Amino acid sequence: MSSGGLVGQVTSRPQCSRTARTMPTMSMTGALRQLNQQRRMRRMRRVVIRTADAAREVAELGGFRVQALLVTLTYADGALWRSRDVAQYIHRTRKWLNRRAIRASYQWVIELTKRGRPHYHVLWWVPVDTRLPMPDRSGHWEHGLSRIEAAYKPVGYLVKYATKGDIEAGQMPRGARLFGAGSSDEAIRHARHRAGLPAWLHDATGDDVKVSRVRRVGWTERETGLIHSSPFSVEFTKDDWGFVLVVVTKRD
Repeated sequence: MSSGGLVGQVTSRPQCSRTARTMPTMSMTGALRQLNQQRRMRRMRRVVIRTADAAREVAELGGFRVQALLVTLTYADGALWRSRDVAQYIHRTRKWLNRRAIRASYQWVIELTKRGRPHYHVLWWVPVDTRLPMPDRSGHWEHGLSRIEAAYKPVGYLVKYATKGDIEAGQMPRGARLFGAGSSDEAIRHARHRAGLPAWLHDATGDDVKVSRVRRVGWTERETGLIHSSPFSVEFTKDDWGFVLVVVTKRD
C-alpha cells in the first residue's frame, strides 16, 4: 500500500516487519512525520466509522428512532482558521440540545477545498423530527456559511470525507485535528475510546477495558494499573541510492 510518497511492504515473516522508503531529499524526521500521518488517517477512519455504527446500534437497541443530519461548515473569504472553531460550534449546539433535553451523538471530519481552505463536515444523530438551528444564522458558527441536509447513508458520507484526507493530511493547517466524536451515551463514548486505540492494544485488552497513555511508560489500564508497551520498534537507515528506509519491526 502506498500513500504520501511512502512505499509500504508487509512481509510474511513472523516478526511482521514493515518498511517504508522515502525520497532521497527527505530527512528521517520527515519520513517519521509521513508515517505518523498515515497512522492518524487510519485512526480517523476507525473512530468516525465505529462511533457512527455505535450510535445507530444504540438507537436500535433502545427502540429509538433517530435521523442523521449532515452539517457543512465553511469559511468566508478572508476569515481566519482557528483550531478551536469547530469545538466552539459543537459546544454551542450541544448546549442548545441539552436545554431541550435532546440526546445526541456526533462525528466530524475536516476537509480542504480545491483552493486549500479547510471546512468541516459534522454528522449529528438526533431523534426523528429534530430540527437543528442553522449554524451561521443562529451564531453557532460565526466564520462563514453553513448547510444542513439529511444523510441517508451516514457512514458512507463519513467514509467519503475521511478517505480524502490521505492526500490532504500534509496540507492541513498546523495544529488541526482531523476528526472528533462525542455522545451523551456512555456506550457510544466507550466505542469511540476503543476505536481510537492502536490495533495491537485493542487486541491485547478486553472490550470493556479503558486505558490511558502515560508518556515514557506506555498504556495503563485505568482500573487495574496494568501497563502495556508497544511491541513495535522503529529503525532508520539509508539504501545505496540515498532513500531513507523506515523499518517497523514487531518484537517477539
